[in-house]
Amino acid sequence: MNGDLKRSFLRKGACDVKCSDEEIKRLISDASKNRYDCDTIDIDINACFNSKDILWYRQQYELKGGNRSYTELSDEDFLFQMGFIKETSLGRKPTIASILLFGSEGYLRSILPRPIIDCQRFLGISNSLDEGGWHDRVVCDYNLVQTWNSVIEWYYRFAEIPFQVDSKTLQRRDQPIDYVAFRESIVNILIHQDYADQTRKPVIQHYADLTRFWNPGDAFSTVEELLEPGEKEVRNPLIVTAFRRIGFSENARWGLRDVFKTWRGLGYFPPVIINDKSKKTFELILEQKILLTQNQISFQKIIGVQLSADETAIFAYICQKLNVINISIIKSIINKPTGDCVAVANQLIEKKLLIKISDNSFDLESTIIQRLLSEAHDEAHDEAHDEVHDSLNETEIKIIQACKQTLSTAELLKKLGYESRTGNFKNALNNLLSSGLIKMTLPDSPRSKYQKYVTSERGLKLLKEWENLHRK
Repeated sequence: MNGDLKRSFLRKGACDVKCSDEEIKRLISDASKNRYDCDTIDIDINACFNSKDILWYRQQYELKGGNRSYTELSDEDFLFQMGFIKETSLGRKPTIASILLFGSEGYLRSILPRPIIDCQRFLGISNSLDEGGWHDRVVCDYNLVQTWNSVIEWYYRFAEIPFQVDSKTLQRRDQPIDYVAFRESIVNILIHQDYADQTRKPVIQHYADLTRFWNPGDAFSTVEELLEPGEKEVRNPLIVTAFRRIGFSENARWGLRDVFKTWRGLGYFPPVIINDKSKKTFELILEQKILLTQNQISFQKIIGVQLSADETAIFAYICQKLNVINISIIKSIINKPTGDCVAVANQLIEKKLLIKISDNSFDLESTIIQRLLSEAHDEAHDEAHDEVHDSLNETEIKIIQACKQTLSTAELLKKLGYESRTGNFKNALNNLLSSGLIKMTLPDSPRSKYQKYVTSERGLKLLKEWENLHRK
């Protein structure tokens, strides 16, 4: 164990924090200069691989432009050239990466007894109180090549596939609109998980409103660093390189910037990353929530501001979230360098839309918050009004019309042509009272024999709208 790791353990001991055996293994593995997937294992290279999976990979490799062709090599020599098998004192031996990528089931499970990934699809929304379980599930307990194809097949079962015709080939393109974001998210979960962790499995959970990608194994970089260009330190360099060589990761090392770019290009809120270094977990959430809604566009017109595309996106985000934002969040929204993000924030401050809380954080200006809350209140009132308007039946309309004059129950029944209080009449009367469209003259004595009913101002307004509508 190296000195830094010893000091880390000593600090934990001083704080009376106990590590489990699995946590200690993770710490040691992450601190090692030799990555887990690069280690060799003493098994026969002629027996441990699935030849069909190697063939599939080689075909993908040869199709990728810029790769040096190795079609003349045997599978063994190809894997050696790729670094998947290595020369040792015992001869050529497979790396752990090669078994994870191409290993047959028995050899794979000898080094990884848990599934590679668990894919679950739910029909409801993520915060639903419905206790129902998953609707569609795929548990992948086979190598990475087979897992990749199984997860993509599972994804296509619920993906939105538009009917598009390529203008050049005149052939239909059936690539889902969110394919790049999902592909990079799936690749991320496959190439960056902690394969030395044999107790926790990655999970993809797809709901009607979002998809969650959860991984054992945190990113070595911070979230801010992950969204910057350039190489990043990775846990599984051989597996990362393997996927990159066949074009399954757009950017070197990490493809998260492509996820953010694609997701925002679809008009959604930026993805959420939770990189928990204490629990050594990584979570990516793709929320299918529109960032720039029609209401937000209308609000910006009401307050009379002219905004750039970047300013519009940031302002829409903070208006919907009503939380303080920082440069990291701004970067996730507009996918720009830090300097550009600071400049856009300053422009919103100059336009009296944001205020500066600290060097790195911003909030809505107080008058904007008040206007926003006022508009939200009016909108909620109008929606409730429209809902009531649409739901009124014929009897309820007649009662509202009759009660423009103050009437007792007997007078109201006579005017409507009822001989007695029928169930239909009582339901209509109660509905109008509960919605505030008519009111009692003696509300503190609802059963009084002197009780009468009269249409409220809200009921009169609604009645006028109804009559105007039905005159057309």
